[in-house]
Amino acid sequence: MKYTKHLFLATMLASLVSARLAEAGSVNLVQNGSFESTTLSAPGYFSVNSGTSTASNVTGWSVACSYTYNASCSAGLPDLTLVVPSGLTTSPSSNVPYGNGMLYLAALSPDGGNFVADDGDSHYQAAFYQSITGLNPGDSYNVSFYQAAGQQEGPYASAITDFWQVGLGLSFNSGDSVYHDSATMSTPNQGFTAWQQQTVSFTATATTEVLSFIAGGGPAGEPPIALVDGISMTDTTTSGAAPEPSSLALVGIGLAGLFVARRQRRNSRV
Repeated sequence: MKYTKHLFLATMLASLVSARLAEAGSVNLVQNGSFESTTLSAPGYFSVNSGTSTASNVTGWSVACSYTYNASCSAGLPDLTLVVPSGLTTSPSSNVPYGNGMLYLAALSPDGGNFVADDGDSHYQAAFYQSITGLNPGDSYNVSFYQAAGQQEGPYASAITDFWQVGLGLSFNSGDSVYHDSATMSTPNQGFTAWQQQTVSFTATATTEVLSFIAGGGPAGEPPIALVDGISMTDTTTSGAAPEPSSLALVGIGLAGLFVARRQRRNSRV
């Protein structure tokens, strides 16, 4: 009876340890991936508009203006906007302040709260990025996020396409960076493409790398606005998940339990 009891406890501990290790591998390494931590209280520019400054209004993220037509963060460029949807509805008639106009919005983000909008037009787009630490070189990582697309309200006549280019490298836009594009979203004129979850995979080459996002789309002059929210980055290589001290302690307890159970079984045979 005691052997069965100890064996049951040891098995339960082993299962708990496995669950803890799996959990360690699924920890989100991205800071403020939902964009809730910000100095803004209403929709506004992601970057501080002062000359070529790349100061960010969003905690944990930096802005690169080098992609814009005049390589500047001034004069409302780039149109990289943090949308703070307080008070907005989800009806098709909803719109939100974006850049120097209004953005047609048919649904709020499934992640809830704030999200980011970026003009895919190369004259107005800008990248935002952050350093990700605690990576295990050689491990595979999934970067997941929600994306949607809309068009700035106005006298436009063309349908638009949008996608997000996601990059990972030793530094922003470095020669060693690897890039993956999300699924292309095709949106009718003055329409909206519903939120959809996307996942792209990278292999880490260093313990710290830079994760970046930049919108792409067209045609130019028919504002193709890409939206993103709920960014996460997790280690999918289970062997790369380092056990926490508490997990190691559970391993020791589990082994001890198995040892006691085996000894009791041996004694019961004598």
